[in-house]
Amino acid sequence: MNRVVLTAGWVLSLAAALWAGRAVRESAPAAERNPFRIPLAPEVASKPEPGKAPEESLTQPTADENTNTSSGSMLAGMKEVLADPSGVSRMEKWVACMASATAADMQGAAELLEEARHKGRFYFAETGLFWNRWGSLDPRAAVAWKGEHINNDDNSPSHQLAAGWASRDPLGVLEWIREPGKFIDPTLLEGTFSTWAASDPSAAGAYIIDASPDDPVRSPRTAAAFAKGVWQSKGKAGVTAWLDTFAGRFQGDMTFPREVFKSLGRAWSQSNDGPAALDFARSHIGKPWFDPEGLHNCLEPFKTGEPGKLMDAVASLPPDPGTGEYYGVRLAVVKWVRVRKDPEGPGQWLTAHPDFAGSDQVAAAYASVLKDTDPAAAQHWAGSIKEEALRTNALKNLQDPSK
Repeated sequence: MNRVVLTAGWVLSLAAALWAGRAVRESAPAAERNPFRIPLAPEVASKPEPGKAPEESLTQPTADENTNTSSGSMLAGMKEVLADPSGVSRMEKWVACMASATAADMQGAAELLEEARHKGRFYFAETGLFWNRWGSLDPRAAVAWKGEHINNDDNSPSHQLAAGWASRDPLGVLEWIREPGKFIDPTLLEGTFSTWAASDPSAAGAYIIDASPDDPVRSPRTAAAFAKGVWQSKGKAGVTAWLDTFAGRFQGDMTFPREVFKSLGRAWSQSNDGPAALDFARSHIGKPWFDPEGLHNCLEPFKTGEPGKLMDAVASLPPDPGTGEYYGVRLAVVKWVRVRKDPEGPGQWLTAHPDFAGSDQVAAAYASVLKDTDPAAAQHWAGSIKEEALRTNALKNLQDPSK
């Protein structure tokens, strides 16, 4: 299963790069709005996956490999493309097909891909690109065909269909999604807002801000998709200031901006830039949209290497200005003792950092983690806490099996 998913992933990356760089015969360049704008990894252009047999083709390719002239029709050309056993060249030709296809070609292409799927031939990347293209050309026809021919439990085309539609007309797709009496498919909202935020985060954000707190566009799933688009648009350099402006416009319920903060934290966790991720988290501590989960995501780059790196990162952050809490302390202690199997580490760190303002909180977390494996050490560290109320509570928790 992992091999199939990875193969589909790198082929889709190839499609992204090719599609983003190709001019399309429409009113505006597709590259400006294309939601598939993913960097092409260097290894993609090498060769098909070793050891994998070529996929059985739907039709036998003709001698002439020209997609548009050898068969005499766009549909026949698509069949030739899917017959190509090389995933890389097949995708390159498929991108060319999609770039030149019109709305009139889409139903035939849908039938071709559905026929292949029923025969066990899963062209994952090609199918995703197709639904995105049909969504940008004739979204209502695409939705109608999907509803009639694809099982309602299979939502795989929905995200790309909505993304394609949103690349042309985000308000149009939202108007359709929100038609009275219709079930609002969260997958469609995700595709819409990830694409819209990637091209125009200000307009997409304004739409969300104007929505009521119970509106489906303010769901956690939409927040995650929206944040993904914002990350693509603003990048590491601009996302901190953008979030301050966006979240600062919310009144009352702060659930949605908190979900966006958490999702951006997940993006930072994959950035391989620990110091910048820490700066992002630091700048939002104490804000109404701050959430500890988002900070924990930002700490992800520090969880490898020397065990003390994570505690050092936590200690570099300011406490919550309202509560005085140092976020991430317990996470750092648990990782050090239970994951890294070093029960002495936090104690040694505390001894080496006697002036750290949050040392009492570290000692309380340390005592709690040690109480089942080393009760004597737990008692020692709980008793070392200087703040009376925190010390009393820590010692009490050592006697409570539920803590």
